[in-house]
Amino acid sequence: MKRVLPLIFAVLLLASCQENGEPVIQEEEETELVWEFTYTIGGVEYTGNSVNGNGTGVLQAYYVSQKPTFEEYDSLFFKVSTSMRDHSGDGSLKVILGKKYLKEELKIRTGNLYTLYEEDRKDFIQEGMYPYSFDYDRHNSQDGVALELAMLGENEHRHYLTTHSTAPYGFETLVKDDAQADSSFEILKVGTTPNGNTYIEATFEAKVFGYEGNGVKTSIQREVTNGFVRMPVSYMDF
Repeated sequence: MKRVLPLIFAVLLLASCQENGEPVIQEEEETELVWEFTYTIGGVEYTGNSVNGNGTGVLQAYYVSQKPTFEEYDSLFFKVSTSMRDHSGDGSLKVILGKKYLKEELKIRTGNLYTLYEEDRKDFIQEGMYPYSFDYDRHNSQDGVALELAMLGENEHRHYLTTHSTAPYGFETLVKDDAQADSSFEILKVGTTPNGNTYIEATFEAKVFGYEGNGVKTSIQREVTNGFVRMPVSYMDF
């Protein structure tokens, strides 16, 4: 897939022609920054360039083996997410980036409201490799990235797959903690748009799994390859 280059600021080029004995300087037009994703499952490539949602959130995080009470949560999992889709409806991608903070290390504004200040966020999104958050939305103990995407199955049925288990906390899952041991997610670039917003470019490969509900075990496991995404990031303002 041929990608549009990320935001290239206008540069001056020396033209080969001359005018009145002097070189003619021409300006190269600015290339538009385009949001896009692509990934391959089972030899089928899925692409898209439409952003249909982004946001932030906070989840409780914990390490106990039994369902905790509110007082047993010792950490908070701050996250940002961006959802993208293909206009045809075949492919879609949601990227969730999260980081866990101990409550005692967070600043408190009012009452029990925990928040992140600018100095707390400096290492939240940066270039480099990210682990997969294998227990995202369950224990939330693992910093990193979680992916949710779509593929077409038999009879053109659309399946939604994730890099983590969707089984509720307390229910058994077939997705092991080391399921993403050979997977990768690398942020190649953290950039800024002309209006001052943050965006990232990243590559990824991963295992993805089907839905697991209350007692429902996943029967779908696929490999995602050749993943790439350029997307805006709605930074946290908690």
